[in-house]
Amino acid sequence: MGITQRDLQVIRYLEKGFLLNTEILSRLIYWTGNKKSSLSVTQRRLKELYNLKQVKRIRQFVGQPFIYYLGKTPTKSEHRLAMSDFLSQMTIHGFEIILDETQTEYKELEKKYSIRPDMVVTFKYKDDYYRALVEIDLTKKFTHADEYTRFLKDRREGKVPYLKDYKLALVSVCDVQPDMRCIWVKPDWSNFSNFTSTFEKL
Repeated sequence: MGITQRDLQVIRYLEKGFLLNTEILSRLIYWTGNKKSSLSVTQRRLKELYNLKQVKRIRQFVGQPFIYYLGKTPTKSEHRLAMSDFLSQMTIHGFEIILDETQTEYKELEKKYSIRPDMVVTFKYKDDYYRALVEIDLTKKFTHADEYTRFLKDRREGKVPYLKDYKLALVSVCDVQPDMRCIWVKPDWSNFSNFTSTFEKL
């Protein structure tokens, strides 16, 4: 069959530093509207990509799902998979990821504000485009509230020369609700409706 357009999307995500597994990809790229059929399609396509040497894969023990990657053997895989899984949840809830304008480890805010968002996600919802700064904290509470508050204030006042072209949201993925205004999502995605409802209201 060769490589399909959706297969090329998988490779593009890996090239941008995301880690992926079958379950995540079944939602992010190969979603059919049905969980079982989506997983079946994903398994076939990943096997083909691996056989064609387009992707690498690793697992720590038999029975664990393979993690797919490019480049060096990945570290901090749980955190990086959560980043991809967040995007997969967006996809099945009707958000269109603009991958060319999405990146991991956003460093532009680090020098002035001492913050480095895990992701800047550009996406389309209905007829509008947005950006989200996403912080994923799987083992601790949301941090840097003061720094983000200062950045968002500066942005409102027109003092920030970047991230100006779309409406911007701050997303915290963690177990405990942050004590600042942001979109709070639990790591098990059980309250992902917090994310979707925010953009339903806009």
